[in-house]
Amino acid sequence: MTPTLSLRAGHRRHSFTPFVPGSLALREGSEGDGYRSGDPAEAAPAVDPTVAPAAFDPLLLDDAYWVPSERPEHRRALLDPKRDLVFKTLFADPKRAPLLLELLNAVFRPPRPFVAVEAQGREHELGHADRKVVRIDLVATLEGGLRVLVEMQLVPPEDMGDRVLFYWASLHAETLERAAAYRDGPPTYALAIVGRSLDRAAGLHATYRVTEERTGSVLSDRLRIDVLQLGELEPLDKRGRRRQTRVELLARFFRAASAEELENLATEYPLMANLVEALTDVSKSSDLRETLRAARASAIFAEQAELRKTERAHAAGKAEGLAEGEHKGKLEGRLEAKREVAATLLAQGLTREAVEAVVKVPLTDLAL
Repeated sequence: MTPTLSLRAGHRRHSFTPFVPGSLALREGSEGDGYRSGDPAEAAPAVDPTVAPAAFDPLLLDDAYWVPSERPEHRRALLDPKRDLVFKTLFADPKRAPLLLELLNAVFRPPRPFVAVEAQGREHELGHADRKVVRIDLVATLEGGLRVLVEMQLVPPEDMGDRVLFYWASLHAETLERAAAYRDGPPTYALAIVGRSLDRAAGLHATYRVTEERTGSVLSDRLRIDVLQLGELEPLDKRGRRRQTRVELLARFFRAASAEELENLATEYPLMANLVEALTDVSKSSDLRETLRAARASAIFAEQAELRKTERAHAAGKAEGLAEGEHKGKLEGRLEAKREVAATLLAQGLTREAVEAVVKVPLTDLAL
């Protein structure tokens, strides 16, 4: 029998087996909805293929994983392209290389457009003593060996700027290892797409280089870091009917408020139509949905484990504090008793040395 694991989310308890593709079956239980290994006799009813794929999966793929829709029949039809796994699936697939080229050409605006790209997800381990592991969402190799790391961060950490610089340095160092001289190595670029702005004054598209403060001259053309700050994208109603730039269209694709907004833009812009078509195709992938479920389940287990660890530490600290307080109270009680005895003996005319010999504590420690 496959073991069943259990976790509590809020006031409900959820039970499900360790993830096996195709093994999830929902059924009602006395403790709430649960995921359990489905026996044929207890299997859930067949899922209607016309219904959004994760509509029955409230725990592992909630609404946050989907582009919102105003129409119930389109609810949970498009996965959110800002999710790491969705983003990588969408842009790292060789079949969708034209979409990645659109993204890189729009952001970096090369003198001659990039026409060929090879993309792959990376997990590069550096040779440092602390064994830092660099996980890069996507690395694109373009003509001439130019490499671009692409990182999607829906909620970027406070150190996002330093983190991207470290990612760039690790990738560029790897490039230079294969070069005969520093100048022989091709450039390395970085693109970070972030949901929360790092520098609001820079607007939607920020470009960073190493420059001289007074003249603005560039120290090296081997370093360039671009950031798309989705939070700085102006609402469509403020733009009126002005034609959207390619960077704005790409940002709207990632930050779309609804599936209807994407559909409307797709009727006007071929680029958006291609992006929406690709996202629709990706969202139908059962493999991707199951991978997202597994990742979500792992995250929930990690959160629960961290919570239990914190609770145990709190309980241990509380117990230790009570024991320490009890011990301290006993010591203070003994000292107070000795102080009263010492004060009585001093009042009867005994010398301090004689009193200290009786109570076995220096009178100075008793404030006498």
